Amino acid sequence: MMREWSDLIAFATVAISRSTEKDGFKERVVAKSVKDQTGNDRVLILESTPAIVAKSRYRLPVKMPLDGEAFFAILWETIYGTQQ
Repeated sequence: MMREWSDLIAFATVAISRSTEKDGFKERVVAKSVKDQTGNDRVLILESTPAIVAKSRYRLPVKMPLDGEAFFAILWETIYGTQQ
């Protein structure tokens, strides 16, 4: 019931990339964190998948950096249409 009432549910995680490395005859999958320009590797996901619960009734991007100042600036711009 709380999920239906809320306007925004976000899932916080670390952004990772997958790559394969060859070690002789074997290939192995390696996961590394991906950092943005500010050195932040944490992201908010605002769209549900089979593995996570998330939603947004606002027109926000599906993924955005986990930075409070940037998040509230984007949210303010989306709701009110102007920068604070």
